[in-house]
Amino acid sequence: MDRGLLLVTVPIACLVLGITYRFFLDPLAKYPGPAIAKLTGFYTMYLAVTGQKTYATYDMHRKYGKVVRIGPNELCFFDLDSIKDIYGQSTQLCTKATAFYGGFTMTGADSVFSTRDRAVHGRMRRLLSYGFSQQGVLQFEQDIRQMVGHYQGIVGSSPQPVDFYALTQHLFLDITSHLSFAKSFDTLTQGSNPGAEDIFTYFNICPLFGEVPIARYLPFGIFRAAKQAQPRIISWAQSRIDEVRAEVRAGTAGHGLLRSMIEAEDSETGQAFSDEELIENAVIFVLAGSATSATTVLYLLWAVAKHPAVEKRLLREVREAFPDPEVLPEYKDASNLVSTILWPDLALFKGSITNPHDSLTSIACCKRPCASGVLRTRSRREYPQAK
Repeated sequence: MDRGLLLVTVPIACLVLGITYRFFLDPLAKYPGPAIAKLTGFYTMYLAVTGQKTYATYDMHRKYGKVVRIGPNELCFFDLDSIKDIYGQSTQLCTKATAFYGGFTMTGADSVFSTRDRAVHGRMRRLLSYGFSQQGVLQFEQDIRQMVGHYQGIVGSSPQPVDFYALTQHLFLDITSHLSFAKSFDTLTQGSNPGAEDIFTYFNICPLFGEVPIARYLPFGIFRAAKQAQPRIISWAQSRIDEVRAEVRAGTAGHGLLRSMIEAEDSETGQAFSDEELIENAVIFVLAGSATSATTVLYLLWAVAKHPAVEKRLLREVREAFPDPEVLPEYKDASNLVSTILWPDLALFKGSITNPHDSLTSIACCKRPCASGVLRTRSRREYPQAK
């Protein structure tokens, strides 16, 4: 056969065989989804980089149903029961996807979020157990109360209406940075912080680094910005670790998650966190803690504001419990109010953060043979098409 013809026919034959396998012979071929997603994972990468993935995935589920094939080796489940199967601890492991989670590391070490090794994950959880216990968190109560008081002061003195979204994001970014690094980013006062901007710059794109390693070295745009931010994040985090460690030795260190992590020693292995692991965990806590807490509070504010009768009743009951608006209640008193008043009241109307089986639907993604993905919540009131 002519060599030139061979060079043409072989690639074409491979392409046809590959397409045939993806569409008809692959074990995932029976699951519906966009044709392009069955052929290449770059489709979902494009959606993620352009900020469309959440909306596109939701639309796919509206079109195809509870289980959608969103990549050659990836299924997405729009079902609460699948959350336990994918994310739960069980003998039937659905482990994290190495490619996706491998992109999160800055130092080469893993965090409790990114590690795929169950033994390492268990060691890190034990090392973090006190810092995240109620007793450990309550050591920061006065610091948190001061920041919440500052937040309230800004709301009270600002022209109306107030941009609660940005302000609440700043509040929890300040709280989590203070807990993670024993030094707040102080974005409530300053509005921005170079360290915070570096962290968000890097982590907005780093999942792609695991999927497409060469992206880490692309010399333009967001890729270049992330590469430049990476050493600055590591340097600043290491400096905070060194400072807190010196304060611990001198007996002058205050309470904080970073101090707890530095002093922790695993009872089973005798190991402590390495500096690289301290950096990875402290940084990921800033991201995970600020985003989830801010979103919860913002959703609560939105849900209550949508129902004036509930808002009026809550305000009355809060004032009956805490008459002086200038004095922030302590956790032990505020938690009783939440459990006995706020939660039952919020359950009075649909579309709130109540029973998830009544008001929320969820998305989880599972990569073969590993798992990665996100949990999304949808209000039936705002998303009536959700099934």
